[in-house]
Amino acid sequence: MAADFKLDKDFWANINEAVAEVMTLVAEKTEEAARRNIEANEQVDTRFMEGSTYTITPKKGSTYSKTFPSGSYVNKHRGISKREKAPEAALPKEYDALTGVAAPYAVHQEERKSFLYQGLTDVRDKFDSLGGEVKL
Repeated sequence: MAADFKLDKDFWANINEAVAEVMTLVAEKTEEAARRNIEANEQVDTRFMEGSTYTITPKKGSTYSKTFPSGSYVNKHRGISKREKAPEAALPKEYDALTGVAAPYAVHQEERKSFLYQGLTDVRDKFDSLGGEVKL
């Protein structure tokens, strides 16, 4: 016997909630992977870039306030490097999640050796290995 079900507003609310949960998890795992990649890529001077990664989701809000503040940091040569924190990015209305980096120079590091996009693809590959499909 075939099961009867309606694609009513409750059904779509449940689907939207599930998508929000998955996207929150993807964003959080991407941030974790980005931090690991910064270390693995030897893109560490003061640890400021690694400490400036953050995630924004409608479900959990933003972790931007937990990022390292602007200031002077000891670099790997035991000198002092001044680091400025960029303003928090806004989560576009059409997005379910955002993973960002508050270190303004991160874009140059990303161009040289990807840590953020690579983190996202690492997370995608883990989802794929579980038999699911996540298009990012």
